[in-house]
Amino acid sequence: MLARIRASGRFTRVMALAGRHSMLVYLLHQPILFGSVWALVTLGLVPDGTDRAFLEQCTASAPSPRRPTCERICSCTLETMRGDGAWERLLDAPQDPALNATLNERLCGLLPRPCRRTRRRTDAPLADA
Repeated sequence: MLARIRASGRFTRVMALAGRHSMLVYLLHQPILFGSVWALVTLGLVPDGTDRAFLEQCTASAPSPRRPTCERICSCTLETMRGDGAWERLLDAPQDPALNATLNERLCGLLPRPCRRTRRRTDAPLADA
């Protein structure tokens, strides 16, 4: 029954031809699509979201009044890590214990005394600079 239906218009003939060769279209479009996405990422045309994700996670636990100070500290930490190559090492091996210990020491050195984990009750509250 379907064999008797003839494609009369140009659009209908193109669609019929594409339907007959749909497997070829399917198999060709995937490597082309994946290759173009890979090329865009490799060339750096796709924005890198790791900076934004780091800053969001770094400031996530900051209380509201301290958020501006925490954002500055996290931004400074990110710039320092980018400057000395630690950022790339962190992206390559995020679970490296030695690298994490080094980064924690650096971050604790940047934090004002009340923000450190070993704070005492007598410490004055952090004032935004």
